[in-house]
Amino acid sequence: MGGKVRLRFAFLALLATVALLTSVSIVNEGQLAVKTRLGQIVQSIHEPGLYFIFPFIEQIEKMSSRSIEYDSKPAAFVTSDKKNIVIDTYARFRISDPSMFRTAAQGSMSRAQALLDDAIYSILRNDAGRHSFSEIIGGNRATIMSNVTEIANRETKEKYGIEVLSVRIKRVSLPTENELFVYDRMRTERERQAKQYRSEGQEIALGISSETDREREVIMAEAYKTAQEILGNGEQEALKIYARAYSKDPEFYAFLRTLEAYQTTFNDDTVIVLAADDPFLNYFRGK
Repeated sequence: MGGKVRLRFAFLALLATVALLTSVSIVNEGQLAVKTRLGQIVQSIHEPGLYFIFPFIEQIEKMSSRSIEYDSKPAAFVTSDKKNIVIDTYARFRISDPSMFRTAAQGSMSRAQALLDDAIYSILRNDAGRHSFSEIIGGNRATIMSNVTEIANRETKEKYGIEVLSVRIKRVSLPTENELFVYDRMRTERERQAKQYRSEGQEIALGISSETDREREVIMAEAYKTAQEILGNGEQEALKIYARAYSKDPEFYAFLRTLEAYQTTFNDDTVIVLAADDPFLNYFRGK
């Protein structure tokens, strides 16, 4: 009898242990969960801890509360200036309401991403239609995507229990059939601008050259004028010196001037024919 009792107690203890293990579920840090009873949600769980359930009747379905990043497929859009573009985006999100998420996405991340794609593409399509191609690829991109993030977050949080943290553009491209046309047009525009810049540069260079020539002519004229004034002043001063010399000693002055005339007139190649009594030769004759 004793052996049977011990066996019965051991069996009951085993059943109790199994029942305890199957009636307790642990929700860890970084997790959310829902408790379901016969497939129906009866409780949303936002905090980590131990949660009791009725075995085989209730279940704890867990999901991550951390942010998740995913790449979406590129999609075509039309801008306000009627340009066809292809936008490739990526988004970061997290589950904010486990009950709504479980109902909308059936607890599937792939299903959640499909719901997000639908919401984000719809918002992007409307926003792209209000902005030009240059705005989307230029400085307004951050503002546009911030607006898309805000609207997407509000919509998906209310409908699916998903909080959209950010939506970013990874790449903006053109449909293949438009790329060559756009590149050709861009090249033509760049060539036109380059030609315009060269023309403006030549005009500036000609203006600088003309101004330089004018300034050079002015400087040369002023230098010539100054030189003539100096030369005139020098000649006047020389005449004054000669006049003073003449007034003091006319004969010496005449002698000096004659010597200067000799120096100017006579050289190795000079041939002069004069009369023997020409006054110019008086000093040669000792007169």
